[in-house]
Amino acid sequence: MLDQDGREVTTKNRKRFLTWFFPIGLEIEVVVRDWVTYLKQELLFGPNDPLFPKTKMGQDGNQNFAAIGLTRECWSTAQPIRKIFAEAFKANGLPVPNPHCFRDILTRLGMQRAQNAEQMKAWSQNLGHENMGTTWNSYGKVAPERQAELMKQVVATEFGEAGVDPLSSDPNPEIIRQVLDYFERQAG
Repeated sequence: MLDQDGREVTTKNRKRFLTWFFPIGLEIEVVVRDWVTYLKQELLFGPNDPLFPKTKMGQDGNQNFAAIGLTRECWSTAQPIRKIFAEAFKANGLPVPNPHCFRDILTRLGMQRAQNAEQMKAWSQNLGHENMGTTWNSYGKVAPERQAELMKQVVATEFGEAGVDPLSSDPNPEIIRQVLDYFERQAG
């Protein structure tokens, strides 16, 4: 497991917030751990240096302008990082994702893993959102198939045993009559 100490990050708008590594899978964790080890041991980076530093440019052996390493600076825009990700996806035969799809995936993962509102709020803050509305409204849309599955779970939990659909049984005609009478009185 990666170091669970939080890390303060600075966003593109210079806003700073404390964040922790999202628990998204051992394979990704190993890649990140190896990268952090490389930065610390090979380049002697410290805790205040960027996790994804800017490329150092210079002349290669043929006197051509080329990438010759990494600096201790942050990128001034997200465009070079997007290009790096796009090239990596293309090189592996994968479609190039929208940059915000990663936040969308993390939000959906949080919606599945958080066990209460406080945990979801912490997950939202870890994304850098001060307001939960940003997380709920901008990311983590529920696909229609998953919506149907979740609604069946709610109905089963609320009205009966799991797997039993209380809406499939014959409705009580007396309750229907009372509901219709109520609406007629309201309309009349």
